[in-house]
Amino acid sequence: MAATRPGISSKIIMVLCVMIVSIAVTTAKEKTSKTEQDTPFLRVYQMGKNADKAMSDFVSPLTYEELVEWSKIRHIEVNEDNPPVKDNVAWFTSKYGSQLNITGLHMHKDYYLWIDFVTFVFPEDAGIPAILEISADGKKLKRIRFNDLSAAGQIVRIRIPRETTVDGEVKILFVEYSGAGGFFGMWDIIVTDTIDMPPQVEEEQKKIKKEKPRLQEKKMKLLKPDTQGSIEVKKLNIPA
Repeated sequence: MAATRPGISSKIIMVLCVMIVSIAVTTAKEKTSKTEQDTPFLRVYQMGKNADKAMSDFVSPLTYEELVEWSKIRHIEVNEDNPPVKDNVAWFTSKYGSQLNITGLHMHKDYYLWIDFVTFVFPEDAGIPAILEISADGKKLKRIRFNDLSAAGQIVRIRIPRETTVDGEVKILFVEYSGAGGFFGMWDIIVTDTIDMPPQVEEEQKKIKKEKPRLQEKKMKLLKPDTQGSIEVKKLNIPA
């Protein structure tokens, strides 16, 4: 009997060691998860390197100066890019749908889209019957008419439903209903986990300015109805 006691004690010690290690690993994971939850979430999407992999099928880019000429044809006046993220370069939705993939999300947080649309003075004067529908993983979030693109509604905040982010990512789809497409422009999109715009956005803008965008562009033409003229734009070649 005495000879068996060391063996039994060794087994007990081994089991205890395994339990201690398991508890330590679980505790470390919980701490890491809590740290991730407490860390503010901030993403800024522009026409640059940081947006290439996340965005697909956007028609772009157009500068503020180019948009001024585009607007004159339609007898309207374009408003400038809004702060806090300002570079005066916009991209436009495709008539076949454009997409933004957002990853690295936490299932227990609320997230918000901040969309800085290209807007105009009296957009209704252009006579463009276009509607943009925004959805998240198939769930409709908002519908915007071209006539709504005035200065008062330039930066639009949209809450992303939690049920669409439980897997850590969400696909934001922009579908335009119009004759030719390419009427809804965006200066930039910001994603946060706060209901108010965080001050870190300005710091993020400083980082982006240091990175000169390297875009592979292919020229294409979006034909507008005869009453609206046409505009030459560029198709952004998004890597697969």
